[in-house]
Amino acid sequence: CQLAGIEECLIVPEGEDVLASIGKAMAYRFNEALRCCRAIGVGGGRTLYSFARELSAPDKIITKEIVALIGNTKPNLAIEPFDLASILATKLPVEFFHIWGPSAVASKSEADMLLQMPSIKTVLQKAENVDIGFVGIGDMYNSSFIRYGYVEGHELENVAESGMVGEILGRFFDINGNTFVKDINALHISINLPAECQLIGGAGGIEKVKPIVGALRTGWLRGLITDESAAKAVIRTLSRDAKKSEKT
Repeated sequence: CQLAGIEECLIVPEGEDVLASIGKAMAYRFNEALRCCRAIGVGGGRTLYSFARELSAPDKIITKEIVALIGNTKPNLAIEPFDLASILATKLPVEFFHIWGPSAVASKSEADMLLQMPSIKTVLQKAENVDIGFVGIGDMYNSSFIRYGYVEGHELENVAESGMVGEILGRFFDINGNTFVKDINALHISINLPAECQLIGGAGGIEKVKPIVGALRTGWLRGLITDESAAKAVIRTLSRDAKKSEKT
């Protein structure tokens, strides 16, 4: 944790289904939050969907609100296949607040307009004030924003050529934790990063090593849930780079 600059880390054993294992670990951590946090924020994507499927409500719940940290990840506003709201609503006696708008738009003026709409502004204010948040760490191949076409064509080329390796809540970053400086990061309907709350990120597999390293270096995360193989590779990368810094 000290090397990664975070407060907590859950590491699951290596296995055939990394996503399911991380989902179980995140469900365990989420249950802890249900017992002590008034408001919890959630992102989207396959990792969060996996955790929601694994979740069983604990006997004691003090949480009153679960709040979306980002808008709808389907550009056409159809229900996202990995829909957290419907799953959590059936499992927990807690109100779920959804952002009724897209997670990204085409222009800053459109983003500014949506951010002032009472139905969106109210939920985002709640999202900015949750006690803890759970998010997935996407990569440049399987991120929801790539998969659903929010970023495509020449824009995707620009992101890749700029050295971006991953994203959290649609904010792209490189291996050193530097964020994509062009307009795309200003077009998202989501909470601001870094967040005020304790943000827990989940991702696993060797293909997620660079995104995890970059995510840790952004300083946005206070906790990480990953698998053993990814954790070992992340530690090797961070240790190697730390030694290089010492030499220079």
